[in-house]
Amino acid sequence: MQISNCSFVLFIVASLLSGIDSKNLFKNCPSNIGHIESINVTGCKNNDSYCRLKKGVDVAMNLTFISDQATDSVKVKIFGEIARVQVPFVIEPDEACGNYGLKCPLIAGHTNQFNLALPIKTIYPSIPVTIQINLMEGDTNNKIVCIRFKARISN
Repeated sequence: MQISNCSFVLFIVASLLSGIDSKNLFKNCPSNIGHIESINVTGCKNNDSYCRLKKGVDVAMNLTFISDQATDSVKVKIFGEIARVQVPFVIEPDEACGNYGLKCPLIAGHTNQFNLALPIKTIYPSIPVTIQINLMEGDTNNKIVCIRFKARISN
């Protein structure tokens, strides 16, 4: 009987913890060789249910991360997920090193800063979208870090 009570208590605690996590706007997605220390997106708070992205306005994103390995090249890959379909968001240049405030080569274990102004074009439809931003190791295409968040594009 005590094992059942203990299991029930563990189930309740796990449910509460997963509920807390699900309220976080910014979600880490699997990455091979790094981790995110912090993220800040203009007008978005971690306890929001989604980011409001206004058409015709650039959204500033600041990402602090640590790479677990050294690399000379970091590529930026951004996707918008609409109705479970990933649509690539073209970013130029896609090389993050020397751009977006990122200094390379990345040194294993050191803190790095990535700053991006993401243009929300007026031609974009007014829809909900899940945005995924990947920083990839340039030679192997392994994910250094990856972040996802829900957004709503509006006028």
